[in-house]
Amino acid sequence: MRSKFILLQLLLALCIYGCNKGCNDPTGNRGIIIRRLSDSDLPCWELKQKNFLITNDSAYKATFQVDSLQTFCKDVKPEPIDFMQYSLLGQYAVGGNTDFLRTVTRNDAEKKVIYEIIENSCGGHEVAIVSANLVLIPKVPDDYTAEFISK
Repeated sequence: MRSKFILLQLLLALCIYGCNKGCNDPTGNRGIIIRRLSDSDLPCWELKQKNFLITNDSAYKATFQVDSLQTFCKDVKPEPIDFMQYSLLGQYAVGGNTDFLRTVTRNDAEKKVIYEIIENSCGGHEVAIVSANLVLIPKVPDDYTAEFISK
């Protein structure tokens, strides 16, 4: 796990300092997304799933387990979320020098949310960008499902 963390830091540093980010495609958040959560602690999480819809605190704690073997992760805790007001979506993605356009829509007739991610290549060096694409959305009932689309 430590080697993954070091590799991730190296790749991010290369992108920050060595990539020409000439993106013209849209990026950011659309639809019912309230805000994107930071995934800067991603190397510390032992994510049990790559794609998830979390609607309650117990599922949140079960999904975000801290890698206790890494000393640099000992103080890492998941960001507090009020699951009475919000639900959390995550869709793990890796792209080469990219940014992502995230769109979430809600279909009440089918009791589901649709989380679509479009990878926008930015040119320059092909350095891997790793993201859990964590987003908060307005609370959905526990019986909703999620459909994940990646383009």
